[in-house]
Amino acid sequence: GVGIFVAGGTVTLHNCNIYSNQAKASFGGGVYINDGTVTLNNCDIYSNTAINGGGGNIKSGKVTLNNCNIRNNVNQGGASNWGGGVYISGSSTSVTFTSCNIHNNKAYGFGGGVIIAGGTLTLNSCDIYSNIATNYGGSVYITGSSTSVTFQSCQIYSNTASYSGAGVSINHGTVTVNNCGIYSNNAGSGGGVHVSAGTVTLNSCDIYSNTASNDVGSNIYVQSGSVCAFPSAPTFSGV
Repeated sequence: GVGIFVAGGTVTLHNCNIYSNQAKASFGGGVYINDGTVTLNNCDIYSNTAINGGGGNIKSGKVTLNNCNIRNNVNQGGASNWGGGVYISGSSTSVTFTSCNIHNNKAYGFGGGVIIAGGTLTLNSCDIYSNIATNYGGSVYITGSSTSVTFQSCQIYSNTASYSGAGVSINHGTVTVNNCGIYSNNAGSGGGVHVSAGTVTLNSCDIYSNTASNDVGSNIYVQSGSVCAFPSAPTFSGV
């Protein structure tokens, strides 16, 4: 981590700007959290680069971000690298985003905005938009059999993935999406939501106006896994 490295302890940051850092051969250009309890309030994390996790890498610990912007970050790895905005890993990691904007990040690989490969992630009232992945998961890419992710009242829109899942791409894990809008995303297939494995629950979501250039699941593409949509009523237009 070039900008801020946290190896343990308790750290709270208020009203900070973390920008223009570059981890040329490692993880977490802006922020690298290896362990500890970390809270960021009203912070702007932007224009950082790394091999994985351009904006930040959260490897372990309990991390909370409130009213933060994560924007214009990029990973500079190859086609299989992870996380333009934030890369989350580690089975004991717990991360919560509340009222954050995650936008205009780019992954050369997976997870333009956020990738989680282990642990627990909760996103409350977040806007995730205009992110790009050259592989899967323009907005968010989820993998790892023990991974747990909850989206609550989020708006996920105008993201792009070259292959699948511009809105959300799920490859293992348990994912719950409550009262969210997923719209105007574009991918090769599964423009809104792509599920290749895992257990996914959609509650009262609006999923519409997404596109798939390969004409496979413009809004939702399920290759495998378990998907349950509860009718208080998810809206699917042109699935």
